[in-house]
Amino acid sequence: MCCDQKDVKVDKSNCGCQAALGEACRTVCTEVRRTRVANVFLSSAVAALMLAWPFEEGYSERSDRLAKLAKEEVSKFSPDTKNEICLLSTQLCSLIECSRPPPVLPTTLESKSSKCSSHKSGCSCKYDVKL
Repeated sequence: MCCDQKDVKVDKSNCGCQAALGEACRTVCTEVRRTRVANVFLSSAVAALMLAWPFEEGYSERSDRLAKLAKEEVSKFSPDTKNEICLLSTQLCSLIECSRPPPVLPTTLESKSSKCSSHKSGCSCKYDVKL
């Protein structure tokens, strides 16, 4: 296999990036493993998901207690680990939003006209779906 000096430089820079990423991952895992949550689940991955979970306030007493516990634990983390938990929380919110069913659109219309007679410039009908 043949390579030039440019390829070697790119490989070395990628290796440094991978090493930094690996170090960041170890730091986050170490901090998550120190939490009470990780001791309960015996898994830093599950603990990280619980700490990042976007709890809805007022959903239940249990949910509120878990949210409070997660907030307390995350407040003890380093800024880098807090950032990673925040990113995970954002990803979870995106997945939750994307998994919700689409809005139900009406299947029959009362009027055969496709335009509203009362709104010439734009339509503001009861059949409009607010997304």
